[in-house]
Formats: sequence, structure tokens, C-alpha cells
Amino acid sequence: MSDRLRPLAVTVLGALTLAMWTGRLGLAWGTGGSSASKLWATVPVVVFVVAGMAALAVVVRTPGPHLAARDRTLARVVAWWTIFYWVVRLPVIWFDGRSVGFKGVHTVLALVSWAAAGWTIRSLRSVRRRDALANPA
Repeated sequence: MSDRLRPLAVTVLGALTLAMWTGRLGLAWGTGGSSASKLWATVPVVVFVVAGMAALAVVVRTPGPHLAARDRTLARVVAWWTIFYWVVRLPVIWFDGRSVGFKGVHTVLALVSWAAAGWTIRSLRSVRRRDALANPA
């Protein structure tokens, strides 16, 4: 079973993404504000939930410890999207007048997300290098 969860970094990124974002939908719609603002807040939630499910799906459907090239590409897209989102969103959170606690929690979420995404990118890069060494063209 442990081979089914490899590469572990992709599994962690997918599970972490789902854990962080599935509960966010209720928060987006449970707060005050217009329907348009709630709908706008739902967009990244849906993107992240789909991305997390996609990352876990490629891991689960892979019979061994190595992802196919297209699955590695999908996992890299999820990782880079995660990095990009937090690079853009975190400064907005820091400077929008929210409480210190809110800023702190989101800073921790961003750091953990960046760590998981970076680990995924590094682990997939090392797999690509191993494959290139094992199968020279």
C-alpha cells in the first residue's frame, strides 16, 4: 500500500490541499457580504479542491512508485499554482486591515503550502533526472 502513496510529496500536497480548502467553502458563504463577493471567494476554493483531488487521483491510479510523465506534469501544475496563489494572496491579507491572528494563521497556511509544493517540485525533478539517467536517448 505504501507504494500506492508514492511519490509521497504529491500525496502530502494533495491531502494538505484538500484538508485546507474543503472547509473554506462554508466559511466563504457563512460570512456577510454580497452574493457576488461570496461567489468570487468560492473560485479559489473550487480550484484548490479540484487540484487536490487531481493530485491524489494521479497518485492512487498509479500502480507503482513512479508517476507517468503527464501525471508528473499535473502534479507540478498543482504545486506551482499553490505557490503562485499564496505569493499573490498573502500580501493582500497582510495589508487589508485584518486582525493579527487572521494574518498569522494565513501566513502559516502559506508557509506550509509552499513547503509541500516545493517538496513536490523537488521530488518530481529528481524522478525526472533518475528516469533520464536510466533511459538515455
